[in-house]
Amino acid sequence: MLNFLYQTMSHLWFGLAVFLIIFFICSRTAFFQTTLFQQNYSLKNKLHIIAFFSLLGILNTYWSLYGESWLINTSSIFIIVAGLVSGPLIGFCTSLLISVHYVLFIHTKAALVSGCFFLVEGLLAGLLSHWFKQKKNCCLTLSA
Repeated sequence: MLNFLYQTMSHLWFGLAVFLIIFFICSRTAFFQTTLFQQNYSLKNKLHIIAFFSLLGILNTYWSLYGESWLINTSSIFIIVAGLVSGPLIGFCTSLLISVHYVLFIHTKAALVSGCFFLVEGLLAGLLSHWFKQKKNCCLTLSA
């Protein structure tokens, strides 16, 4: 039992490390530096951000651990990052794409429930993004 737990945790950490390295390398490109740190996104930039985070989330689904009736999935990380960085619309669209993929292609008993949770996570992360930005602006106007 302890060996299984060790193998499971090491597999998850390795998978997350691989995706974080991919994200780090992509975030150093000029395209992502100009796209991710803008205040107002064009439609093209929104679609690029949605596609990037959705692709990472979908690929991470295949890196997950499966059992007969269970699944350990960490795709929520990319949904939450997309929402926090870019707002509720992009967070929700990213979670929608990952949820649709999850429900259609992952055959576990909890796929539909997980897909619904992904939608809520994307929307809440985006709303938190707006709240953080308002707090930052509030603090900046008070101190100025």
